[in-house]
Amino acid sequence: MMTMKVVWVLVLIKAYGIYTFEFEALGAYDTMAECYVASTQIFWGDMPLNEEAVCMRVEEFVNEKN
Repeated sequence: MMTMKVVWVLVLIKAYGIYTFEFEALGAYDTMAECYVASTQIFWGDMPLNEEAVCMRVEEFVNEKN
């Protein structure tokens, strides 16, 4: 049976110009708090210029086994 699950994804966004971006998903977490803690552990005080980490809520389909 397919169900919807909400996860928080830590996304790293890199800007190469005002209209050119690249992104990378760094991890998925059950709560926003877990995502935020992960972002501070990875980037604490060391976020390079033109990069930003954001926690984004994402829905995904999950196949549950009975």
